[in-house]
Amino acid sequence: MRAVDDALPVVPAAPDKPVHLVDTRLLAQVLGVTERAVRLRAASGRWPSTTRPVRGGRAKVFPLSRLPIAIREAVLAHFLSSPPAASTAPAAPAAGTAAPPARAVAVAGEKGGNGGKGACPGRAVPPVPGTLDGWQRRCMEARAALLVHIRALAADGGLNAALRVVAGQARAGTLPSALAQLVPVANARAGNSGARSLSVPTLKRWWGIWQRAGCDALVLAPADVRAGPSLPVWAPAFLAAYRLPSKPSVPDAIARMDGAVRPSEGQARRFLSSLSAVERNKGRMGPAALKAIRPFVRRDTSDLEPLDVVIADGFTAKQDVAHPIHGRPFAPELTVVRCVATRRVIGWSAGLSESTWTVMDAYADAARKAGLWAIAYTDNGAGFRSKLNTGDLAGLQGRLGATHALGRPGNPQARGQIEKGWDRLFIRPAKALPAFRGTGMDPEARRRIVKQVERDISEQGRSDLLQSWAEFLRWAADCVAAYNAAPHSGLPRMTEAATGKRRHMSPDEAWQAHMARGWAPVRLSDAEAEDLFRPHLIRRVRRAEVALFNNAYFHPDLEPHHGEAVQVGFDIHDPTRVWVRSLSGALIAVAEAGGNSRPYFDTVRVQRARRRLRPVEAKRAEILAELDGADGPPVIEGEAVPVPAALALAGPTDGERPAFFASDLAMYGWCAANEAAVTAHDRAYLAAAMADPRLARAVADHDRRHGTGLSGRLQAG
Repeated sequence: MRAVDDALPVVPAAPDKPVHLVDTRLLAQVLGVTERAVRLRAASGRWPSTTRPVRGGRAKVFPLSRLPIAIREAVLAHFLSSPPAASTAPAAPAAGTAAPPARAVAVAGEKGGNGGKGACPGRAVPPVPGTLDGWQRRCMEARAALLVHIRALAADGGLNAALRVVAGQARAGTLPSALAQLVPVANARAGNSGARSLSVPTLKRWWGIWQRAGCDALVLAPADVRAGPSLPVWAPAFLAAYRLPSKPSVPDAIARMDGAVRPSEGQARRFLSSLSAVERNKGRMGPAALKAIRPFVRRDTSDLEPLDVVIADGFTAKQDVAHPIHGRPFAPELTVVRCVATRRVIGWSAGLSESTWTVMDAYADAARKAGLWAIAYTDNGAGFRSKLNTGDLAGLQGRLGATHALGRPGNPQARGQIEKGWDRLFIRPAKALPAFRGTGMDPEARRRIVKQVERDISEQGRSDLLQSWAEFLRWAADCVAAYNAAPHSGLPRMTEAATGKRRHMSPDEAWQAHMARGWAPVRLSDAEAEDLFRPHLIRRVRRAEVALFNNAYFHPDLEPHHGEAVQVGFDIHDPTRVWVRSLSGALIAVAEAGGNSRPYFDTVRVQRARRRLRPVEAKRAEILAELDGADGPPVIEGEAVPVPAALALAGPTDGERPAFFASDLAMYGWCAANEAAVTAHDRAYLAAAMADPRLARAVADHDRRHGTGLSGRLQAG
């Protein structure tokens, strides 16, 4: 026997061979009488006897199993209290048979009685290997040890006598110390276990189930009937106040409880400690956050080769950078493509924000530098699942012959390889920059830097604390190179040639190791790369035209494809043409923007019409000149009639008063610049015209830009 935690006492083993005969000397010693008294009692009681050879003759001996029950019990009690020599004691099996190796759990349905929760049932549940607690195993082994000794005693004295002897000595406290120490362990009862004893019914129940199971000790293991922590009456109300996303403290939750019964702070804390971490944090943590403490699946990448699977993800920089347009601080967006097998960053891109174009640029960088991949695994970001990247026909992944796999929303742990890599890749290097804005930055220092940046920009238009866009791109490239060259704990170990030390491979070394074993990437030519990474959309041909971004692109070769869906590739930097392909990928034509545009009228006819208009314009100028002649404007009923604004067509020239003005504002501009030549008629006309709010605003703007103030004097006069 061997206990799991606390070693059970070693029970002395009985002789190897059981002895069925006892002599008069042993009986006299057990009964406390003389040998003559034993012989007289045997004769009067007609005890069965026989003889056996001894030194000097033969001696009378008695079969133990044929003696009266009182005599048998006395002999068995003597054997328990002082193990006799091999010639007189009934034997017990070898020590190793007391507790066979455990392979199962406890039995179910146990009842109380003298055995308490240690009492064995009448019928055992089939054992399940490896689920016994330490206390269950110790109890099982103690019971088995007691039953083994009872079996040895029952071989000659009978089962009932053996049970009564063991139970009686257990109650009287006269069992041998080794066996006495097993009694409280076998009882497996709470409370004052040292005062617990054994009863004949309990031993009989253990004996019966043990014999029916073929003396398998497993069926003696007690069932774990502990029901776990009881739920206090105040528990539901307390949990309702405690399980909130705001994560209230224990005292706050107690104060907000509904109901009259409220626990003390100590009671609430003890109750929380009895719950599992998941149960304790339900409601305080969302489903995604709870996954951090739930069981997880560790994905094995040992059977992957480079570019079998790549992970792409976006990351917002943790430092402020000068915006390339207005120079104010902002956080750029980085998109990284990483090889799962080697942990190597094979492509990256940066943008002012996460967008489809940034994602496509990162894919293009990865394909040009590393090669083509089989599966691209991403989250559900808009840039990654856009049709330009994932469309079945015109999407980038489809044109590359790759499969695009989307992760389950709210499950970033599935892409933990790249999620955990941000710290080493970009966060740690960013902590060395003055404009770091990530977690752990001192709030006071952060506020001081923000104020300094704002002050520098307002005074100088720039700040030395911010990286320029070009500096940020160089910094990101250096971070990627350093990451790929550093040892990675997820890669196999190697022996460093220079030092002889064992360390993990770096992503670059893992990549080279695969290539040294014969693996080679599938690469693209420059021409293939230029065409593959051109964005494509599905459009339908209408009368040899395709429409894209409010532009119409035409080519005669599109005529046979009227009504068909085609792929339209475009260059975001050149909107003058598009590449039209069939759905199978064959190039149909390079269509030009406005390729079928023509002048609305023939150029010669337009020129002829212009020549015919020239005499009309000359005649018109003559009429206007006569209208504004030397005698001044015409007078109707004694009032001066101003030149209609519709007739003011020309602006001032060289400070001389023009024959007519293009507009009222043009007239005001000339008058403001030549105020000495302004007539009373001009002043009256302009004062009346400025009643129009639109002209008044235009005049005010003119004064502000040219530093004139005629409008104010006109309104005052």
